[in-house]
Amino acid sequence: MIGRHAEAITTLRRTEEIYERPPSAGSSRQGRALWYDRTLVNTFAGDIKRAEDARVTAEKLYPAGHRSAILLALHGAALHARTDPAEGARQALKLLEELPAERRDTRVMSASRVVVSALPDKAHGLSATREPRALIENRPA
Repeated sequence: MIGRHAEAITTLRRTEEIYERPPSAGSSRQGRALWYDRTLVNTFAGDIKRAEDARVTAEKLYPAGHRSAILLALHGAALHARTDPAEGARQALKLLEELPAERRDTRVMSASRVVVSALPDKAHGLSATREPRALIENRPA
């Protein structure tokens, strides 16, 4: 989150080496956490293929509505925001609107801000991103 992507990837690779390979789906709490971390690190680093592959696996490990499942869906929206800003913003808005306000905790809002930070600069002025950005940034549209 602080921009030290190469260091995060190196640390992730070392962690994977400890396991000798990424843990199988649902093998342990630590295994689920590693798949989640792979999604997060690769999303921030902009490695769309690895992030998406890890997210697909990680999503299978959590029931719908679980906070980690919501965070993973927001990471997916951030991946879309890089290549299709309107769609990424729409996905994030839909996720947040369906989530009761009391469940929009610090981690959820932090993950939603990843979507805004993934938007290309030229997309910040698009009408399709205005409402999602306002909700995510907690300001009027």
